[in-house]
Amino acid sequence: MDNYTLFTPGPIDVPDEILKETSKPIFYHREEKFTELLGKTAEKLKKVLYSKERIFFFASSGTGAMEAACSNILSSSDKPIVAICGRFGERWLELCRAYNIKPVVIKEDYGKSIMPEKIEDILKE
Repeated sequence: MDNYTLFTPGPIDVPDEILKETSKPIFYHREEKFTELLGKTAEKLKKVLYSKERIFFFASSGTGAMEAACSNILSSSDKPIVAICGRFGERWLELCRAYNIKPVVIKEDYGKSIMPEKIEDILKE
């Protein structure tokens, strides 16, 4: 197999050590072994993400995590800022509307950046 580095979602080359690990028997998600692994993984992720806060894992797509945020953190009286310069920003707006949340929207053309000053100005209001 050629050794290419692809910077796309797939297909990808999987290192041999990973392939070896995937050949081992899986263990049940309620076993102590799983709880320990999840805890170690969370601690390592804190370092990667430069965070001291608790890490949450979602057995869902990214949209599932976004919906969890809208349904559990925000209420209809909140005014979150939704920055739209592509599809993910549009998805945030759709989710807010689905939960009757009326966000403050900052919009740019697809591919253009939202300037931090625009967000600062809204936060100062």
